[in-house]
Amino acid sequence: MRILKEWTYKHLRVTIMEMNAKTIIKLEDGLLEQTYKLRDDVIQNLGQLDEKMTDAFYDNATKIFEHMKENSRSAFEKTDTFDDEFDVII
Repeated sequence: MRILKEWTYKHLRVTIMEMNAKTIIKLEDGLLEQTYKLRDDVIQNLGQLDEKMTDAFYDNATKIFEHMKENSRSAFEKTDTFDDEFDVII
């Protein structure tokens, strides 16, 4: 895997990589990430990729991150159950 380019767009970390005849776009928002894999015949060069990654693309990715955060919170948020407490030993 070879990193071709990295930058920050607002609060998102963007990394463009190349591996096995694929261009990989990785977007990171804190602990969450989205990955898009494209065949090399879809994107010919980085300039063409820059044209495709518009504000609308980033806005949609941000909305997906918001849904991911909500899903993560609802699935993994610690509840106030006391099952994890130890018995009192005197």
